[in-house]
Amino acid sequence: MAIMSLAIPTRAEVMERSRSFVAQLLELGKLSRESKGVVTPDSKKAIQNLSSQIDFEVLASRSLGTTWKNLATAKRKDFMNTLKESIEVLLFPKADRITAPLNEVKFTVNPKATRQVRARTKFETTKQGEVVEKEIEFELVFDNREKVVDTILEGELVSANLKRQFDQALQKKTFDQLLTQMKTRLANAKKPKTATKSVAVPAKKAAL
Repeated sequence: MAIMSLAIPTRAEVMERSRSFVAQLLELGKLSRESKGVVTPDSKKAIQNLSSQIDFEVLASRSLGTTWKNLATAKRKDFMNTLKESIEVLLFPKADRITAPLNEVKFTVNPKATRQVRARTKFETTKQGEVVEKEIEFELVFDNREKVVDTILEGELVSANLKRQFDQALQKKTFDQLLTQMKTRLANAKKPKTATKSVAVPAKKAAL
């Protein structure tokens, strides 16, 4: 029986996949700005479309390193799903800070890695209490199935950043405690934001 092998995507295919991914990211940002951060059916669908293009199993294994290898299948799945939902709830909404339209995003294929595409765009951030705009560069890392398995943000792999945080946490906590902490943070982030009630301050009596 013949063994089928996955064809390595060409530069053109990886570039097109990158443009498509970033276009959907920008669309999510637009939807988030219009709804002022409230998740709508349209933004939920956009998030699901983005998530379907990411290999969370690979990202999860990279983020946990040797700890991943020692986990039972059920715990791997639980961690992967929690990581996936955390990215959907905590990271994707930040797309509303990307200010440049797609035609102003600069794409370049990494000459040393044909499955990595750099995207340079503009991003709003807060500095000393003021909103400022700066250029930001991120690099999408694809596998043979043209799925995103990692991202290089400001020179560092997202998985490496996560692994450093997880390694530090696992020095003091068990894996189960770490997972519980992730779920608690996620649950808090998903709580609807309520407006703070203003307290009326009694007016001072005029001096006689």
